[in-house]
Amino acid sequence: MIIRYSSIIGAFSKIFTLVSYLLLSAFAFTQNLVLNPSFEKYSQCPYGEGQLGFAEKCSSPPSNSGRYLHSCATNPIFSVPASFSPLNPAISYDYQQPHSGEAYVACYMINGY
Repeated sequence: MIIRYSSIIGAFSKIFTLVSYLLLSAFAFTQNLVLNPSFEKYSQCPYGEGQLGFAEKCSSPPSNSGRYLHSCATNPIFSVPASFSPLNPAISYDYQQPHSGEAYVACYMINGY
C-alpha cells in the first residue's frame, strides 16, 4: 500500500484553513454601513410616493420605487403595519410589521430598471 503524503498534507491544509476561517469569523467585528438602519429618525411623516428622503440620512432612488412607511403617516397607504400593495391589485393591502420600531422602507424592482 502506497500512501501519498502530498495528498494527506493537502487535505490537512484545507481542513486547517477552514477551521482557521471559522474561528477568526467568530471574533470578527462588523460595521453597520446604514446610518439610520431602523428608519426611526425622520424629519416629516410620509404622505405620498417617493418620500424616502423624509427618513434622515436616506434618499429616494431615481426611479422613485422606494416607499417610506411609518406609523405616524396619516394616509393609510403609507402607514405601518398595513400598506397599499402596488404590485398586486387583487390584494389591496399588505400587512408587515417592522423588524424593530415603527418604520420600514419598501421598494419594488422592475426587470430592466
